[in-house]
Amino acid sequence: MVKTYARSDTWESPGGQVEEDEALDIAMCREVQEETEIAVEPLGITGVYYITRPKIFYRWFFRPNG
Repeated sequence: MVKTYARSDTWESPGGQVEEDEALDIAMCREVQEETEIAVEPLGITGVYYITRPKIFYRWFFRPNG
C-alpha cells in the first residue's frame, strides 16, 4: 500500500508513531486508517528494518477489514 501527496509527485507507505501504551499492531491499523481512510486487519510482520537508529521500521502484511 502506498499513498501520494496532492502537492508532490512522490509516493510513500503509510507510517507514524506508536503512542504511549499502544500495541504495535493497533498503532499500525490506526496509522493506515488515519492516512488512507481504509480499515485494515494485521496478519503479521514481514520485515524489521533499522535504517536510522534509534528508529525501527516494520513492514506489515495486512488485509482490508470490512
